Amino acid sequence: MTSYKHHITFAAGAFAAAAILAVGCSSSDSGNGGNGNTPPNTNPIPSKSSSSSSSTPATGGQGSSSSSAPVNPGGTGGDSSSSSSSSSSSSSSSEGTSAGGGTGGDGGTGGGSEAGTGGGTEGGTGGTEGGTGSGSFSVTSPNFKDMDHFMSMYTCAASSTHAFGSGSSPELDWGSPGNTASTVPSGTMYFAITFLDITLSPDGVMGTPSMGDHWAIYNIPSGVTQFPEGATATLPSSYMGATQVSPEMGGKFLPPCATMQNNGTMGDEYQFTVYALKSKLTVSGSGVEAVVQALQAAQTAGDVLATASIHAYAGQNGS
Repeated sequence: MTSYKHHITFAAGAFAAAAILAVGCSSSDSGNGGNGNTPPNTNPIPSKSSSSSSSTPATGGQGSSSSSAPVNPGGTGGDSSSSSSSSSSSSSSSEGTSAGGGTGGDGGTGGGSEAGTGGGTEGGTGGTEGGTGSGSFSVTSPNFKDMDHFMSMYTCAASSTHAFGSGSSPELDWGSPGNTASTVPSGTMYFAITFLDITLSPDGVMGTPSMGDHWAIYNIPSGVTQFPEGATATLPSSYMGATQVSPEMGGKFLPPCATMQNNGTMGDEYQFTVYALKSKLTVSGSGVEAVVQALQAAQTAGDVLATASIHAYAGQNGS
């Protein structure tokens, strides 16, 4: 009997212990299961995690054992969302940049078009200028430039006594090889050259022989495009058939030798003119004046195809 009571007492104790254990477990489950009767956990870490991902409880806040585990990922997810937002901004910025880039591209294309147009315009201008230059009839000299002052060797100052007739004729070029920029007019058969003091005799015709009419040569063959320096004393063989005239003996070149200072400090202005003729020049009379008159008549008749001139100055006594 005593043994039986002992067993009952032991069994009752064991049952009570089991009941207490069961109640404890139930209380623990209620606290962790989030049934609403237990105050929320105010531990700082879970609180922070909850705020980092407020949507986590709504989407599946089941199970206390995994509650803390999703918190940290939730925080990370929040960071990721923030990062995603930043990426979205970057994407938006990237799209904006793309749009800007596209606009810039259009601008670049426009710029290229303008540059191309500008280049073409300039090229065209250069071509036009070149064509004008290559198509002209001109006369040049290696001994002086247009509107220069004659060097003394080409005036009577070449002589220490300024003797009348002293000095040499300069070289003149109105075609290749000396003047490649000049184009002889098509149909040219002869050339003529005059040398006048246009300060004293603007047109070379004064009614009587004048010191303004210095020299002329005409019916130069069309194959000749140069008058060599100092060639008037004896004309080159290529000048066969040509005639030169001047106040000098034999019609040789008469250099500048003004007896007084005219035209201020510049002195007298002298002009060489080359005429391209389509027929032989007929001169009636003698002297430079007669040649000038014949050339004026030829010009009126249309027999002068082109003229070219070059100028220079010389003072009193060729200075």
